[in-house]
Amino acid sequence: MTLVKEVIDAVKEIGDVIKNTREIVKAVNDGRAYLEKHHKDAKADLVALLGEMRLTLNGLSDVSSVIETFQFTIAGSERDSEPRRFNDYVIARRAKLDQLGQRMSSLKGSCDKIRKHRDAMDKQASENWSGWALLLGEKRKQRRLELASHLGSIYADDLRILNLITQEMDAARAALREVSTALGGPAGASPKNVPKAAKVLGEYAVAFEALRRQCSDVAEELTQLIDRLT
Repeated sequence: MTLVKEVIDAVKEIGDVIKNTREIVKAVNDGRAYLEKHHKDAKADLVALLGEMRLTLNGLSDVSSVIETFQFTIAGSERDSEPRRFNDYVIARRAKLDQLGQRMSSLKGSCDKIRKHRDAMDKQASENWSGWALLLGEKRKQRRLELASHLGSIYADDLRILNLITQEMDAARAALREVSTALGGPAGASPKNVPKAAKVLGEYAVAFEALRRQCSDVAEELTQLIDRLT
């Protein structure tokens, strides 16, 4: 089967987020010594900014984990109980998605804080927009502009990151609905449909697991970087 468009879009957009975030991590790693020597007063803002970036990536990772944690038993006597077990799982996962939706305001606050700390570093560098990269010793204007663009394209517009998380939650709900339909839908789930439903879920699980791993990996890179800076 073909994955729904929401999942494909989520993979692409989150891939962009991860790529840009890794560029920032690399730049900070490369410039740590310069920062320590010449701009210690900016380190607190930088650490706080990285922490907020990690919070947002963890939110994306949490959404991805909604799909990938369930596995069907497709053979043997236990197969008969799989429709009910999956129904219980769907109820629990929908509740988790609702909880994640309630966290959206805190993630929006995280975006606001990222902008605040970036602007504070720009001010210390006495250069607007791309100034924060100067605190890392980056003298090339083009590279500073690239780094500023990476940070800005991810977090400067609150709606973009919030829409991305919403899109991923919608995709997760769509995946749960499609697996439920494969089991038999509102007319009644049937154990004989378990193999079909398992195949559908497996394809979604691959996509969501890839997203979760990518987000988790970069979040861990941010954790290690924060530890090195503090």
